[in-house]
Amino acid sequence: MPRVNLQKSKPPKLVSFPHQAIILGKEHEVQGWTKDRLVTDQGEYVLERLEMPEQVKPHELFHLPIDVDLTQRRLLRVASIRTDSKGNLLLDGLKLSLLTVCTGGALLSGISTSEHFRIHKDRIQAIAWFEFCDRGLRSAAFETILADMAAVKAGKRTTPYFQLPSFWTGSSPFIWWSKPVWLSAFRLHILEEKPLPDLERGELTVAMMANILDEIRTALDDKYTAQPTASQVFLFVCRDQMTVRQIMAKNRGWSERTIKLRKQALTEFLHSRFRKDFAFFQSHPGLFTKAQAVLEASRLPPAEEKSEKS
Repeated sequence: MPRVNLQKSKPPKLVSFPHQAIILGKEHEVQGWTKDRLVTDQGEYVLERLEMPEQVKPHELFHLPIDVDLTQRRLLRVASIRTDSKGNLLLDGLKLSLLTVCTGGALLSGISTSEHFRIHKDRIQAIAWFEFCDRGLRSAAFETILADMAAVKAGKRTTPYFQLPSFWTGSSPFIWWSKPVWLSAFRLHILEEKPLPDLERGELTVAMMANILDEIRTALDDKYTAQPTASQVFLFVCRDQMTVRQIMAKNRGWSERTIKLRKQALTEFLHSRFRKDFAFFQSHPGLFTKAQAVLEASRLPPAEEKSEKS
């Protein structure tokens, strides 16, 4: 990256809406913030910055301190980050190693080696970038990101960023982007905080099912490292109505003990959170596919994808 005089990097002006951003690999029109939720033309999102002690120098270039009000900065990009079964880092479902050597790879080159990420990776769900100051080639940056993602999906090669003279002459479209902002949560806000009354009346909609799947992932999946996850077991038991033996037969290598432990954790969670058991959700098998499509369109690939690849 070229040298930049920090004294000339003035804070951005008051953010105006709407403006463009790339969220989970898609173009969004950011319309503003309500409470602590990000509002776009494709829905409302819950965004939570990872809480951790400051571990950077007070004047580190392009770093947004933990006390900065992110709602007063122009959001440029949010990308989910996960690890697949082989240990590869996935950014919006694509291999980070492949994206890093694409045209816009300079934006991503320091993620996997970042001390912050290596220490807190189990708590980081997504990464956000904001405009550090009120300038920059936004449209060129967005076009580069979308082109890189399309190229990786198609298996095509792009010009590595380190071979582009623009990244050394100061004309990079990412030159005024902040350093990564680590997020402990980024998800579509589907329901109000308490969907219990409708469930008590026996009502269950696609949006409610999507919210339940998301709550299971947040509350249970992050606690375990061994396969299967609670989300996977929930899908097999309720959507596919499989027994433990049938789940084991479909997924070689999953132990009976682990599956039973996940079922027990799910039983306790569903009863305490929703006052329902497996039978209630098994009576609505047609909602699962649509609910997973809602989650896939809003944030991350659903938990089912892990089971298919494992």
